[in-house]
Amino acid sequence: MPVFNNTNEYDRAGAPINGLSAEEMLAKAKEIANTLKLEIASLYTTPTLGQIEQIMEKLQGEDEETIRMNTAAYKATAECNGANIDVESDGHIV
Repeated sequence: MPVFNNTNEYDRAGAPINGLSAEEMLAKAKEIANTLKLEIASLYTTPTLGQIEQIMEKLQGEDEETIRMNTAAYKATAECNGANIDVESDGHIV
């Protein structure tokens, strides 16, 4: 019987710790908007990529885990005419 190694890490609730990156969430939001033929008026992450860069500068010298926990974007939003598309870092889409 084959054995597979799952490289993802999960928290106690079963949500992935190392979920989608900011770029992956933004790409998924664009893909969904295109599929629904919606024009994107605004596309951003929460926190924004600029805010993440500022946090990374403040955390220089910290361990990798601390930096990852404090700099991960947890949501990408595509504001479209008549709809908002939210893609969360765990892959959940609203």
